[in-house]
Amino acid sequence: MSTQIQSNTVNPFEFDAALNLPEDALIDWYIEDHNFARFLRSTRNLLVNGQRGSGKSMMLIYNSLKLQKLLHDRKGDKFPPQHVGIYVPCNTPLTHRQDHELLPAGQQVMLSEFYFVMAIAEAIAKTFEETGVGFTPEDYVLLADEITTVLPQLKVTTKEQIFTCLRRSINEQLSILQRSLQHGLESDVEYGAVSFYSLVKPILDGLHRTSVFLQSHFSILVDDAHDLNQHQRRLLNSWLSYRDHSVFSFKVAIAGVRVYDLRTLSGGTILEGHDYLSIDLEAPFQNEDSSYAQFAQEVIKQRLTGIGLEKTSADEFFPQSEEFSRELNRANEAVRGEYMRAQGWAVEDLN
Repeated sequence: MSTQIQSNTVNPFEFDAALNLPEDALIDWYIEDHNFARFLRSTRNLLVNGQRGSGKSMMLIYNSLKLQKLLHDRKGDKFPPQHVGIYVPCNTPLTHRQDHELLPAGQQVMLSEFYFVMAIAEAIAKTFEETGVGFTPEDYVLLADEITTVLPQLKVTTKEQIFTCLRRSINEQLSILQRSLQHGLESDVEYGAVSFYSLVKPILDGLHRTSVFLQSHFSILVDDAHDLNQHQRRLLNSWLSYRDHSVFSFKVAIAGVRVYDLRTLSGGTILEGHDYLSIDLEAPFQNEDSSYAQFAQEVIKQRLTGIGLEKTSADEFFPQSEEFSRELNRANEAVRGEYMRAQGWAVEDLN
């Protein structure tokens, strides 16, 4: 790097993943252009494909309700937004559990769905618990009634604490299940079996009926879906085939669409353009004039400006490796030589 930076300056490129990025920095460094982010604000289901580092998680997190609230507080952006993002990470200890493999085939699907649905419900609870949405007293009564109808065991201290109570109830249900599993497989596993349509959809429908979100659309932002087990992936695909997008849709990020199983639980297959739209973040990597290259340039420029290096170009901050340049020249010469020999020319002819 040709430019000297003071030792007390934070390196804006030291974070290895968007999840580890401070929220304020994520807002400062996010680039709206060149990265298809506008598709995340549609009412269609969306499949975002890209390997690690291509920007999938950052796109989803930026469009979550919590980050949109921070944008409102800092920049006066509209709140609540028309498209409300619920961020659901799949690379977590809960979704990585393999307890289902200890059970008969039928119960494997039920237990897998239980874990996945509880992860989504917890994400909803945490989103509204942490964001501080301005619900009216009537809204809280409506939400408490809707949620306790589908979760009768939910203990509500005050209606204003409905989302804190929901999160605690979910953790309690997971604890009950864990104790049941540890008791032994010879006994029946006792837990409150739930599905997406018996728990998550009623909660979203209730939120949509509040005065705050009457005109809003909810996007369930599922990150790293490839980390789900096979039953959960097929469940998610089944949900993607759900045709009614009036209240919610799914935005699903995966690494490697070519090896991702698109089958549903019933054995069918979801179809691009019919059940979902797709964004391939791998395709634009091809040359320096591509959308991705422009996006990368904007990312670097914005981060350098944030640390006082607005006059430093991306090429100056990240100079090309000398070893890489030597290898590239060596490869060019090798290809040149092969072509000349194939044409019957002496290599010296073009020297």
